[in-house]
Amino acid sequence: MDSFLLFDFLIKLFYVMVALGITRLALRAFDKYTGVDFKKSFEGVQNDAKAFALYIGLRFLGIAILISSII
Repeated sequence: MDSFLLFDFLIKLFYVMVALGITRLALRAFDKYTGVDFKKSFEGVQNDAKAFALYIGLRFLGIAILISSII
């Protein structure tokens, strides 16, 4: 039974790693297609860090919800 639990854990860990990889690729594609230049965006962080943090966090949340609904 212990080997079954370990195997199940490793499979779930693999799924999480794949989902994070897909999330990263989706976010990069999103940035490329929208034309966001993060070098310029990080300069704007000094002026309004809260707005940029909300943008990054909600963008990640949106992609996570999208992937979870696909899976």
